[in-house]
Amino acid sequence: MASYSVRVEGATNLKRTLRGMIDEMSKDLTNELRKTTPVDTGRARRGWSRKLTGSMGARISNKVPYISFLEKGHSQQAPKGMITPSINKIESNFRSGKYNRKRGRK
Repeated sequence: MASYSVRVEGATNLKRTLRGMIDEMSKDLTNELRKTTPVDTGRARRGWSRKLTGSMGARISNKVPYISFLEKGHSQQAPKGMITPSINKIESNFRSGKYNRKRGRK
């Protein structure tokens, strides 16, 4: 009869790895949002903030009152908004293995 065991340190390493990936991906997403946010005074671009939530999450927000208008394409600088193009960039990075390579995996 075969037996199986799970090492707790493996789970801890997995949590640490996932936390690191969430941290890195949320930083990259915040930076991408800043890059794609239209600039007039720079207020909207500076308005992006990131906060890690709990052990496995992040919240990225912008409390500038007119950010929703910019997201809806009311600027010729970002006619497609900022969020979808930025998320697409991070997803592309993820698919390319960027976040795994930095952790010594292929």
